[in-house]
Amino acid sequence: MKRLATCVALWALVVPSMAAGQTTVTVLGLRSAPAEEDVARQMTEALRRAAQAASSPELTYSGRTNDLAQLLVLFDCDGPTPQCLQRIGESLSSNRLVYGLLEPQSGRPDADFQIDLVLFDVETSEDVRTLREVVPRSTNAEGMNALASRFYRALTTRVSQGSLSVRCSVAGAHVFLGDREVGTTGADPLVLRELEPGEVRLRVTHPDFQEFTREVTIAADQLLEVDVAMTQAEEVPPDDDTDLADTEPEPTGDTNDQRSLAWLGWSSLGLGVVLGGLGLWGSLDVYFANTDSVLHTEREHWPSETNVCDQADDGTIRNESGDYTAQDVADRCGRARAWQALQFVMYGLGAAAIGVGIWLLVREVQRRDDDGEGEQAALRLTVDPVVLNGGGALSASLSF
Repeated sequence: MKRLATCVALWALVVPSMAAGQTTVTVLGLRSAPAEEDVARQMTEALRRAAQAASSPELTYSGRTNDLAQLLVLFDCDGPTPQCLQRIGESLSSNRLVYGLLEPQSGRPDADFQIDLVLFDVETSEDVRTLREVVPRSTNAEGMNALASRFYRALTTRVSQGSLSVRCSVAGAHVFLGDREVGTTGADPLVLRELEPGEVRLRVTHPDFQEFTREVTIAADQLLEVDVAMTQAEEVPPDDDTDLADTEPEPTGDTNDQRSLAWLGWSSLGLGVVLGGLGLWGSLDVYFANTDSVLHTEREHWPSETNVCDQADDGTIRNESGDYTAQDVADRCGRARAWQALQFVMYGLGAAAIGVGIWLLVREVQRRDDDGEGEQAALRLTVDPVVLNGGGALSASLSF
């Protein structure tokens, strides 16, 4: 019984009272979640004040203050569907309805509000215009009125549009406004309607004719006529210098810079081999020095633990035959010591040079395989010192 009384009361609010033949608008208000009801109510009231202030013979505010949520309950609607809105508009004798949704832009407590407004045409049961705007959370009452006034004008103000007529001397040409193709020319002019006022670039193209381009200005409620005279395309003889410059092939993977990498890689490998050969030469020289007949003869006269080279440095030798002197022994020992140290330097430098050469060649092969595309594999050359029993060496490793 209580529900029936409520429905009767609501129905009394929607009794038609507007004179026939007038275009009227009713602001039904905004739906929102319970947490935003106060903001939605304030914006609804501000929109109604804006509608009252903007009333004109073309669009008159009905003065109705019916709430959208209540009307949806009254007409047993699941939501603001076109059929339901049409029934509501007819019951209110309104030709246009303004309604919308207000919700936060995000889940943050300080987020601003987003408002979606719709102007609905009751006679055609279609949306005339939609609007999405932002209402700052900090907006005061005066700011709310200013926003509502702007929103209402944007929804209800009629935008005058213009037309463009393109008459072309060639049929089958493509017509563009800006970057958008809008039609093809024929025997009759191509007429384009409902164009936004303003300046736009008109472009007409045909494969056998030179392109026509002109900046035109579309005026509201006016038809602009443009005559396009296409000019036969002429074959321009190629200019030798320009042709060569334009047709020069793009650089490939076999450029001078890339060949220089390969050359440097092979050179580095060669240098490494030479240095390794010198190291081997030093090893052989040390071997032959140690097996030299003079040193061998001298060692036979000393105990096994005695260093003959140290004795020679002190000027002490036991040469019973008198075939050599202490200086002869010292010279042989000095040469053996020099090559003993130098061979490891040569081996280390040779290994490093070979590693660099391999790195450069692998890099070149990868570059050619990839044909200049993608990232090349990471290459890394590592040289580490190695301590051996009685000497040292360098260890080189290449990872890719």
